Amino acid sequence: MGKPYAGVTFYIVDDTDQVVTGAWEAGELCIGGVQVMEGYLGDPETNARVIRTDLIAGDRVYRTGDLVQRNAEDEYVYLDRLDQVIKRAGTRIALAEIVAALREIPHVHDAVCITEQVGSRLMIIAYVASQHSLSAQAVRSDLAKAIPATMMPDQMHVVANLPRKATGKLSRDELKAELSQPARPPTSKVTELDAG
Repeated sequence: MGKPYAGVTFYIVDDTDQVVTGAWEAGELCIGGVQVMEGYLGDPETNARVIRTDLIAGDRVYRTGDLVQRNAEDEYVYLDRLDQVIKRAGTRIALAEIVAALREIPHVHDAVCITEQVGSRLMIIAYVASQHSLSAQAVRSDLAKAIPATMMPDQMHVVANLPRKATGKLSRDELKAELSQPARPPTSKVTELDAG
């Protein structure tokens, strides 16, 4: 991302809303300066969340929802969206990294990871699309070569295609319906592997 323009201020805040200043410390990017809007019309709930006057003394900032860090040259480096980053057992996990690794596996043409709270555990559920007869175990085995064990999904599903909306986002309802269908021929068979 580089450095902010004159008149624009970047801040990085951690999980406790404290400003971090060290190189390579990750946190949420907050932007200050005269260009920061007053807020969203008729949406006080969102305004209270993203337009803040209590984080930085003397500055009104916009919370971007982007996870960033500064490098040794004081340049800002984009890492991921915070809504795609989770913290589990003290470890920060970027779901995009898991998806990228899944998409590198031969015969995988699409992948997505979502999270689901099950009791006290935050589960990572991976969906892989393939027109080949891939098993969840084979995908898991290949994935284990590319990412640390702490990032491994708790569940792995293999489907023929991932149903997406016009915006490109995953259609969870259609996916759940797909997974509830009876088994089909090998090229579109749905398989599931629970970790554990």
